[in-house]
Amino acid sequence: MARTRLFVALLPDPALWSVLDSYRRSLGVSEPFRIPPHVTLVPPVNVASGDLDEVDRILADAAAAVDPIDLELREAATFAPSPPSVQLTVHGDLVALGTLRSALIRGTLDRPGRNPFVPHVTLVPSTEQSQIDAALQALDGNLLPWRVRSVHVLERHHDPGRWVTVAELPLGRPAVVGRGGVVSTMRTLRMVPMPVADLCSVAARGPAETPVEYEPLVVAAEADPGDGTGALQGAAVGLVSGGGVELRALTVAEPDRGRGIGARLLSAWCSAAADLGATVVTAGGASVAGGAFLERHGFTTVSGVLVRAL
Repeated sequence: MARTRLFVALLPDPALWSVLDSYRRSLGVSEPFRIPPHVTLVPPVNVASGDLDEVDRILADAAAAVDPIDLELREAATFAPSPPSVQLTVHGDLVALGTLRSALIRGTLDRPGRNPFVPHVTLVPSTEQSQIDAALQALDGNLLPWRVRSVHVLERHHDPGRWVTVAELPLGRPAVVGRGGVVSTMRTLRMVPMPVADLCSVAARGPAETPVEYEPLVVAAEADPGDGTGALQGAAVGLVSGGGVELRALTVAEPDRGRGIGARLLSAWCSAAADLGATVVTAGGASVAGGAFLERHGFTTVSGVLVRAL
């Protein structure tokens, strides 16, 4: 039976990710980085294809049971002599972090750990003692706030031998709309997972890839059972950059068209853009619903561009 190698981690948002990558460069870590900066919750494990549905349920249940977590990255530390590493220590709501990890370590993902769980972000996996001493001094008293909003799943790719983010599960109970009628579970993501990419005819993309030209903003609507394993009803995909927020694709799956799901997706996506600080959004690209649909939902045409104030 085919197997895939996965691990579950917390990945920082793009701004914090950029800072951590700058630390790695300053400490002499060679690029391209094979793995993003992260806190490991479930160490790498081989999962048979027949067990992936169970993994989906474990991940969805664990993420829904814990609200977003406030952490801080502070001073550097080392696990030397084994391994001779440099990492940032993790502080903040470690009780909630432990609850999340405990909910994940079960079933197929329950594998004996070699060491006790010590949350950290590795900057240098192995180096000389002199470099460790210099790093500990340079990063003493460091303080980086981190609002953890999602759990991510990474998969090992052997060509070119790196870890790729394949799934994101927002923390907390997802929004459920349409009770008493067509029910949709709405999830806001900062990556484009493969099912969304296939439905919307866009490229799959991780949450923060380098060079960072833009960041995805995705809202996905799923059918019951609402635990992250339901069928994808539709999705709205946009881009966030220094120039603003743009809706690039809004697609509803064929069996769910004409049921009001497109309007739900558009409303939820615009709300997510407003949460990021946007006051205006634009719409473009071949995969966006027709202009008449957008105009019925608050967009107007300005100099040939569809625009909506938030």
